[in-house]
Amino acid sequence: MNTLWACVVRLFPRAFRTEFGVDVAAQAHADYQRARARSVPTGLWSITTSLLNIIAAALAEHLRPTWVSAPPPSKGIGMRGFFDVWRLDLTYAGRALRRSPGFAAVTVLTLALAMGVTAGIFTVVNTVLIQPLPFANPDRLVYIAGTAPGSDLPPEFGVSPEFFLHYRQRATLIEDVAIFNTFTSTLRVGDRVERIPMAVATSTVFSTLGASPMLGRLPGGMPPRSPSSVTPSGRCGLRGAPTSLGRHTSSVTVAARSSV
Repeated sequence: MNTLWACVVRLFPRAFRTEFGVDVAAQAHADYQRARARSVPTGLWSITTSLLNIIAAALAEHLRPTWVSAPPPSKGIGMRGFFDVWRLDLTYAGRALRRSPGFAAVTVLTLALAMGVTAGIFTVVNTVLIQPLPFANPDRLVYIAGTAPGSDLPPEFGVSPEFFLHYRQRATLIEDVAIFNTFTSTLRVGDRVERIPMAVATSTVFSTLGASPMLGRLPGGMPPRSPSSVTPSGRCGLRGAPTSLGRHTSSVTVAARSSV
């Protein structure tokens, strides 16, 4: 009986037979077995109807195929084909947006806003969380501030010089300590006047941060009666001017008042 079904299934096209021939023969044989279990005439009727159904299905599959063999796997497209696909997609997108200018404007503004917000968030995260502080051993730096709950003082403020001496003399877990105060000042160089940020700090701030000057020396080693000195940062206009080192001139005036 299996040979009969195998021969009848060969009436189907090759692609259909390869994909479904075994299942069709197995189903026809299972139908015959169930009908044969009831009676012999029922089994003969099952064979007849199955043969007629298979022949009709095979003829219909030849006339109007419902299954086509899958194409062989592609070996991939080259760079030219890749750019052609992109060009077609962009052309289609441009035509669709041109037909709806309002939707196109909203889409462009939404994408621009989303990209701007994403870039801003990444910049903040990269600066605050990913990039380390520009100091030696940033994981060992500790910032100490004072608080006075219930008073009119700010929630956090700098400690007084007495605390600096106390920590420096008695603290056993601190390798070095420094205090600083930041403010803004007016810098006048000849006829040029500019508002610049400044800071007043103890000489130990450089050793605490592990910083070294790009040019010249630190002010901590000055003689006791040497004139006041200024250590400019990289943003100052004196950067890269070796002739300004150790020079005392009255043409540079700094007028400042501490914010504390």
